[in-house]
Amino acid sequence: MPRTIGTPKIKDSPARLVSKKKDSDLRLWATHREESVYFQREAQVNFWTVLGGLAMAALLTQLSPLLAEIQAGRWHLTMFLVTSILILANSWVQTTWGSLVLKWPISIVSTVIVLFSMLVESIQCLLVTNPSGWLAATAALILCALLLQVHFERSGAWKIFPPEFTKRFKASNRLYAFFALLCLGGALQLYIYPSRIAEMVWGCVALFSSILALYMQHQGMQLEKKELGIP
Repeated sequence: MPRTIGTPKIKDSPARLVSKKKDSDLRLWATHREESVYFQREAQVNFWTVLGGLAMAALLTQLSPLLAEIQAGRWHLTMFLVTSILILANSWVQTTWGSLVLKWPISIVSTVIVLFSMLVESIQCLLVTNPSGWLAATAALILCALLLQVHFERSGAWKIFPPEFTKRFKASNRLYAFFALLCLGGALQLYIYPSRIAEMVWGCVALFSSILALYMQHQGMQLEKKELGIP
């Protein structure tokens, strides 16, 4: 019986080579799943940090006009300055924490909303010596935040949480909507009937509300840490 000799290897056709390359590319992107999450999170946090820095720079430009107003007896404007700083801090914490716990990939919709939100925040920082304009900008800022929450709900960013958490999110959004209406009312009142006493009252309301928002954010983060096992 004659000894068989191995059959020669058949060369891959061009179509088969293209198919192999395509499969290889797909496997490559499949291995980037966790890396993609890390990259998108870091990219967004860097973006928000830069925008927050611009808002803080805008706030610093108002120190000289604010000092002049304080010397003229409008010391209560410092409450709007402190509130702007607290809002900047809370804004950064909320967005950064959201990128950690929510299903929040890079998208055109969320990026545009956050971009407009930070633009409004910069405008707010430029208006610390104009309480009426400051309150109007704060109302617009809160509305941008609520719009982002609507996007989260519709895009499925909340799906990782149990129903009781989503109920808490919606309750918080209703409270923020009340804050927005309150700010709009304050802006209208100060625009029509400006007075130092009214500015003092609204300055206290704004400062108290910003502290309450920070407390709510802290409590929410503690609950989410326990739910998700975050150290």
